[in-house]
Amino acid sequence: MILPGILVEVIVYKFGWIFSGPSGSVGIQAMGLYGITIIGLLLFYKIRPCSMWVLPFSFLPPVFVCYVNDTLNDSQWLTYLYTAWITVSYSIPGILITSAIALVCMIRENRRKERKTGKEQKGSKKEAFLSAAVLAMAFLVIGGIGMVSISRIHMVRREIIKKIDWLSEQKMECVFKLSEVTKFKWDTVAYFKYPISEEEISRKLGADYTGGVDVSEGFVFAYRGRVVHKDIVGIAPGANRPYLGVEGVDNLAVWSVEDAAFKGRKVDDSFYLIKPVIY
Repeated sequence: MILPGILVEVIVYKFGWIFSGPSGSVGIQAMGLYGITIIGLLLFYKIRPCSMWVLPFSFLPPVFVCYVNDTLNDSQWLTYLYTAWITVSYSIPGILITSAIALVCMIRENRRKERKTGKEQKGSKKEAFLSAAVLAMAFLVIGGIGMVSISRIHMVRREIIKKIDWLSEQKMECVFKLSEVTKFKWDTVAYFKYPISEEEISRKLGADYTGGVDVSEGFVFAYRGRVVHKDIVGIAPGANRPYLGVEGVDNLAVWSVEDAAFKGRKVDDSFYLIKPVIY
C-alpha cells in the first residue's frame, strides 16, 4: 500500500504528465491512481503484512506530495487545485473506506482472540507492532524521495533568481551563463512559449520532447540527444512564488551550453526578467 499515490505522483512529475484540466492527462492519472490502489488493496488483504489500522495512513502521503508540487508550480486557476482534487476524490474516501473495513476486521479479530492463549496473543501483538514500524519507515522514505524529486522541477528557475539577487546585492552586472546555475550535465537548452508544438521543440533541440506544451512555457535541457531536465510552468504567474520571464524570445529559442548567456534584472520581489546576450 506504499505504492498507491506516491508511485503515481512520482511517475506523473518525473516523466512529465502535466495536469491539464478536467480532461486529458488527468484522466490517465486518475485511472493509474485508482488502478494501483485497487491492486494494492487486494494484495494487502491477501498478505496481511500488518494491522489493518495502518492501511488508512497510506492515503495521506499523496496529499503532501501534491502540496509540494502545487507550492512550486504555477496554477492557472487555483493555487492548490491538484491538492484539493486528490484530497477530496482520493484521500478522504480512501481513509473512510479503509477505516470502516479495519473496524469490521477488528471486531472479527477480537472474536478470534478469545479462542487463543495469552502467549499467542502476545506474539501476534509484537509482530503487528514491528510490521507497523517498518511500514511507517517505508512511508517516510518513499514520501521523502517523492517530495525531493518534485522539488527539483523548478530548480533552474530558483537558481536563476538566487543568482540575480546575489549579483544585485554585490552591485555587479547581472550577466551569467546558464551553466553556472545548473547542477546537471547538458549540452543544449531550449526555451519555449505557448503556442508551440512538441514536434518543433524536438526538432530544434535535437532530442525527443514529450512533456506537454499546453498553456505553458519553460526550459528543456538535453544531453547527447536525450532530454535530461525540464523546468516548465503555466503561462499565468502564480501568487505563491516569484515569476521568471524571458525577453527576446518569440515562441522558441535554442542555445548550446557555451552560448546560453543571459542578462537578468529584478523588477520587484515577485517578478524577474532575463534576456539572452551574446558573449
